[in-house]
Amino acid sequence: GYGFEADSGEICINEILFNPKPEDDDYIELYNTSSRSLDLSKMKIAKLINGSAEQFYALFNTPRNILPKEILCLSKDPNKTCLSYPSNQSEQVIAYHTICTMNDDTDRIVLINRHGLRVEEIAYHENWQHPLINDVEGVALERRSSSQSGLTKDNWVSACANDGYGTPGLKN
Repeated sequence: GYGFEADSGEICINEILFNPKPEDDDYIELYNTSSRSLDLSKMKIAKLINGSAEQFYALFNTPRNILPKEILCLSKDPNKTCLSYPSNQSEQVIAYHTICTMNDDTDRIVLINRHGLRVEEIAYHENWQHPLINDVEGVALERRSSSQSGLTKDNWVSACANDGYGTPGLKN
């Protein structure tokens, strides 16, 4: 069906795995905060370096809607992600082969629509992980609130051990 183009605040990056174990891949989880079906093919993703986008990647080349309040996790290998993180919603973990590679320590990620409007922007740093976690490799960061900025440490928390350190496709 037809999906709308996202406006600022209608979609958020809800969970990220930026420092995967060697056998795993990065993943990015998206959450549609709006009451509209949004077409992800009308969006691009990029890393920001010194405030400028490094390289934009289309989220999808063909129409792919994310429904109101739906969560989708983008992974290079959904099967591997679901095996590595058993607390998942497998039908919500989907293949995305041109995901921008995230740095293992710190980065800024931006989503834009076709008109260049920044729909979402997040930052992360490895020291945002819980201080009692000795090895942060393979530990996802989960967003505390989709209505608060994704640029501040206070809005991110380490995925808990009881959930296998990541919950791709599930509500945080």
